[in-house]
Amino acid sequence: MRTYLVTLALAASLAAPCALMAETTQPRTISVNADGEITVLPDMATVQVGVLIEGTETGTVMDQAIAATAAVLAKLAELGIADTDIRTGTVRLTPRYGSTVLGGTDFSQIEGYTGQNDIIIKVRDLNALGGLLSAVIGEGANTLNGVTFGLQEPEAAMDAARIEAVTEARRRAALYAQAAEVDLGPLLSLTENGYSGAPMFRVEQMMDASGSSPQYDVPIAPGELTVTASVGLVYEIAE
Repeated sequence: MRTYLVTLALAASLAAPCALMAETTQPRTISVNADGEITVLPDMATVQVGVLIEGTETGTVMDQAIAATAAVLAKLAELGIADTDIRTGTVRLTPRYGSTVLGGTDFSQIEGYTGQNDIIIKVRDLNALGGLLSAVIGEGANTLNGVTFGLQEPEAAMDAARIEAVTEARRRAALYAQAAEVDLGPLLSLTENGYSGAPMFRVEQMMDASGSSPQYDVPIAPGELTVTASVGLVYEIAE
């Protein structure tokens, strides 16, 4: 009889937590996602220009590419571009192969070589960008591989987009709660789903390798940049 009572008491003590766990329920929630978007004017550009030289001798090709690159770098210094805003990009020496009678590539026949030196430049004065491009082309840069507009200090624009995203998410959550005839409770979680900065405006063009200087500045239209942020909010439904 004693053993039976002990067993029954133990079973009751084990069952009590299980009963409590069974009664625990997850809170009802409203989850929303929203984007925030703002437009700003760019205040800088990143430019990639290069020197492309073709010839039959490797040494001659590289010497000409080096000389033209040095002239471009000297012009950039003359224009007041800081050393920290200039970076070497692609440096390449590749063979040019001949063609077969059927129009394919004959890898056994080297007809010459192509030397390539690219320079990546940050331009912090957009008013000077068109003149800078014309100047470096005149000094021997014969490729313009891309212009990317951006912001020197993008964090303020990103924060504005984040605030816009949260404001929109709160508005949607309140709207859904009203439509569902429930009260919005406390915020349970806020997640940043991501953000994006300015789109790239890219120009790819081969310039005339004659080394002549353009008469006019290269026309540049920076336009506007769009900065977006995306967030997810989860609210509890008030009882």
